[in-house]
Amino acid sequence: MAQRGSSLAPMDGAHSEDNPAANFGHLKPFADLENEISNRHKASELMSDDHPDKPGYLSSFVSLLQNRFECLGNPGDLENAISSHHRAVELTPDGHPGTPLRLGELGRALYMRFEQSITVEDLNNAILNLQKAVKLAPEGHQDTPSFLSNLGNALLRRFERDGTAADLNIAILNQILWIRFSVGKQSSKKSSQLSGEPLFDQSLKACHIRYVSIFIASGF
Repeated sequence: MAQRGSSLAPMDGAHSEDNPAANFGHLKPFADLENEISNRHKASELMSDDHPDKPGYLSSFVSLLQNRFECLGNPGDLENAISSHHRAVELTPDGHPGTPLRLGELGRALYMRFEQSITVEDLNNAILNLQKAVKLAPEGHQDTPSFLSNLGNALLRRFERDGTAADLNIAILNQILWIRFSVGKQSSKKSSQLSGEPLFDQSLKACHIRYVSIFIASGF
């Protein structure tokens, strides 16, 4: 899980048509990113709200804005990203398969703004959206481990701020579930055991050590 003060991890599903930012590495010309942002924004603006592709275009526009924010740190990009994230979620029909990812990315963006402004409302809303993403993700969803990990990090951050034991308990549960999902993906690999000890047991021990240390440091 991410350390305090760091952004949450992007979702695996972010490397999809909803997120063309995945195509822009550090070796790509920055002008390409600028042009793609402009094109995606224009396309989404030209679409009516009832156009079935508009939420997807908004999501891809947002992903590019967040990519630029993470490169340059311009707060305006993050503000525009969050506003467009909200719009994409609002326009996404109930039961749409893209809803969990869009909620998860909205939660991640809100957490990023919280780390910039330390506004507790952003942290609370990040947690709410990540909880929705976990709830709505169908069994086997590729982003469930990321949702769980990011939710656990956000809850841990709130525990560090407010000292609410329930947040720590749920953060631990989410970390354990994240470990189960992550290790489950590797269950078919021969590397699932290291030094003769199952990977799940090793990960669980590391989780236990980390959270016990946090609990003791908090003064409980």
